[in-house]
Amino acid sequence: MKNEISIKPYPISYRGSEYARHVWFSGYGVPRGVFLRTTAQLPPEFTDQHKQLWRILAKVCRAASAAILEHPRLNYYTFWGKPVWGGQPPRVNAIIENEDFSCDMALIEAAHEKDEETIIRELQDRSNISDHGKPLSQLERRMPLLHFFIERFTGVYERKYCSIYAPLWISMVGLSEIEDVAYTPAHSMALYPSLQKDGELRLTLCFNHQLANARPVGRFLIAIKKILE
Repeated sequence: MKNEISIKPYPISYRGSEYARHVWFSGYGVPRGVFLRTTAQLPPEFTDQHKQLWRILAKVCRAASAAILEHPRLNYYTFWGKPVWGGQPPRVNAIIENEDFSCDMALIEAAHEKDEETIIRELQDRSNISDHGKPLSQLERRMPLLHFFIERFTGVYERKYCSIYAPLWISMVGLSEIEDVAYTPAHSMALYPSLQKDGELRLTLCFNHQLANARPVGRFLIAIKKILE
């Protein structure tokens, strides 16, 4: 897991992104998100899901980070069909719910190099990312349409997004009545671990075809599964 690449790899959809960009600027939005699903068999020590949620989330973060290292050509954001490399070391975003039902985000860097206790501390020490005091944020509230065009056409939006978000989001809903979650962020992939049941952890990975077709993304998901097991 230490063999981090030293050069920027080409994305898998290096040429294929031209279609997605054309669709976006034609006014029809990005291609619809799709999802793949697999089930990992967890070790016996993860049988008590209510006591192990933090450990399972940390374990998934580690596995996802290691899988990104194995599949660096998927370590990309996609902005309106244009791939932007996520860089090294691999990073993942974890979405955490607060007691008041609001959500925070924890940005975990190089999780594959950290033990689970360290990742759990980083997850629990999360903080809201806010820049409401900055001029562009004030402009966003007062003149949202103008703010939209300024950010998009100057590249500010892409740079800000890449600095605070990762190419892969991880969200564990943790509600037994919810069976499946399948939502694709506009610029990133999203991984949804279910509550484990009898040692089985269902993994749903959402993406769109700006990034790649299903086969390389499927190999990436299988890599996460095998690392977890």
